[in-house]
Amino acid sequence: PMANIIGGEGRGFEVAQGRLGPGRIHHCMRAIGMAERALELMCRRGLSRTAFGKPLVKLGGNYDIIANARMEIEMARLLCLKTAWMMDTEGVQQSQHWISMIKTVAPTVALKVIDEAIQMHGGLGVSQDTPLAGMYMGARTLRFADGPDAVHRMVVARHERQLEQQLVLDQRDHVERRLQRQHILVALGIQARGFLRLRCGECGHDELLAFSCRRRGFCASCGARRMR
Repeated sequence: PMANIIGGEGRGFEVAQGRLGPGRIHHCMRAIGMAERALELMCRRGLSRTAFGKPLVKLGGNYDIIANARMEIEMARLLCLKTAWMMDTEGVQQSQHWISMIKTVAPTVALKVIDEAIQMHGGLGVSQDTPLAGMYMGARTLRFADGPDAVHRMVVARHERQLEQQLVLDQRDHVERRLQRQHILVALGIQARGFLRLRCGECGHDELLAFSCRRRGFCASCGARRMR
């Protein structure tokens, strides 16, 4: 019935778009959870499986792999928390570039950690005896669901470009205001940041000289020493 329409007739697309931002960050939370689970399985496999008389965790660069996985998961988790905080305080529209950042970072980190966990398990990692293969498929799908990575990177880059353009405009306005103040002071014959406008009493020539200029007092037009 018409009474159950949300937001009003013709606003269905607007309502759907309003859910995309929160929906994306929920996907990112689940991706971080998958990465956490993959790291747990990787550590468990590295401690329980032996090769060449040693646990897998002590072979090759597995210590570095585990450490890097933990650091990347924590970085993604903090970015996810920052994005959620921005959405709560600034609103979804003002946080679009934050949403795009975590939407790109979380699946990428999850894929990397899951891939290393599969490598640690060997053939077992791609079988149905572990959840790793299904997790990898889900994380890979997330890189183009709700917008591909390239689109989200474009949103982030566009935001940075707009910030830089605004900074340039602000600096230009600041310089113009300083020049206007200096011109006003010079017109009044007042020293302005080391410069002074002098007028020759003989020929009426105006000249803008540095306050410390050795030539001060001599007219550049007629050479008279009657500048004031």
